[in-house]
Amino acid sequence: MNIIKNYIYKFKDPKDPAARLTMISFTLIFCAAIIIGSFLSYYLSYQLQKHYANTTSHLIKQYVKERFKETDFIAKEKKIDSSNRYFSDSLLQMKSLLQIVGLSIFDASGKLIWADEGLKRAGEITDIEEALNGEIDYGFARIPTNGKKKVFYVTVPVSFAGTDEVTAVFEVMMSHYDFSKNTLIGWIIIWLFSIIGGAIIYFMFTGAIRRTYQQNLVLQHELIQYSQELESNIQVITDVQNVAILGLSKLAEYRDKETGQHLERMSLYSRMLAEELSMWDGYKFYITKYYVDSIFTSAVLHDIGKVGIPDHVLLKPGKLNPEEWEIMKKHTTIGGDALKAADRQLGIESFMTIGKEVAYFHHEKYNGAGYPNGLKGEDIPLSARIVAFADVFDALTSKRVYKPAFDFDKTKKILLASRGEHFAPDLVDAFLKIESTFLEVADKFKN
Repeated sequence: MNIIKNYIYKFKDPKDPAARLTMISFTLIFCAAIIIGSFLSYYLSYQLQKHYANTTSHLIKQYVKERFKETDFIAKEKKIDSSNRYFSDSLLQMKSLLQIVGLSIFDASGKLIWADEGLKRAGEITDIEEALNGEIDYGFARIPTNGKKKVFYVTVPVSFAGTDEVTAVFEVMMSHYDFSKNTLIGWIIIWLFSIIGGAIIYFMFTGAIRRTYQQNLVLQHELIQYSQELESNIQVITDVQNVAILGLSKLAEYRDKETGQHLERMSLYSRMLAEELSMWDGYKFYITKYYVDSIFTSAVLHDIGKVGIPDHVLLKPGKLNPEEWEIMKKHTTIGGDALKAADRQLGIESFMTIGKEVAYFHHEKYNGAGYPNGLKGEDIPLSARIVAFADVFDALTSKRVYKPAFDFDKTKKILLASRGEHFAPDLVDAFLKIESTFLEVADKFKN
């Protein structure tokens, strides 16, 4: 009793999460016990009906074949009625042995050829079609006489001479009381087991809930401390990573003073494009928050390879000649190879992975006319496609030694003309949706 009172006390405590879970478990187990008990009760009733029907059918077939001949059930050869004493006495004896309360017999055509005195029905109570086709049928019915008494009936097809052809159909009626008594006993046993089993499961389960809840409180406290420490360490690592990336990118920027705030604008343009694409059906499962953060961080590494380009080429104020242009194009492989080596050393996918893609392929074109590998369409990594667009937009809107800064309208026309040629169509379409934010960044971070 103390155990039960203790559980009831916890059961009523609204502030205890374990108690709320206990209430839920009690409800679920109670409902499960009702469902299982109901199902088993129905299944027991079904199996008892089937057992009664099969047993009755077997006994009747055995009795009939021992006492009667096939011709006894053919009305045109021998009339069967209550005046046939042997036939009637044999049937009454069968009724007594099998505790049958009502009996009707039909010939192969479905015609009633014998019935108990006062049982005027001739197939009106039950359907004997299944029995005429050789199948046992059973169920419950009410006899019109005797105050519509409820009975359990079985229609039994009888065949002679080892054939499957039905010679006669015996419709047997048994007391519903005897059947209900056995069914009720079974139901009581099933419900007792369901209730006792549910109670045992409930107390075992709720005990486990209490123990698990206490253990979870301790683990939760430890996890909070660990998470705080981990967040602090991650922040330190992120800060170191960003400083390292910034340092690497500044190496190229110091070589080319005219870039000004090019790196800051590039990162912002790339992030805005990635965020816009992340809401599109074709990209939403690929462009995650981590991907957006990584491309924002790695975009500044696109020209890291310029540290390996000689000053007379990198800083030349005029147009490069073909030989100088070939040297300048090598900055993609110089930067890509350097970041590839770092990425391989790290051994896991990181910002270096995207940085490597960006450094290698940000001068590839969607139509395959770019360098260094002449990649085309979707073969160009998405990160490189995004950064390439951001790089060209910034180059068009910024002043260079070889050109003045273009206004926004002229830049937009050039980008639209390059849709499907230099740039992926989706990138140009994404830009058009957020062009106002591009203009804001360009104005805010002017050189």
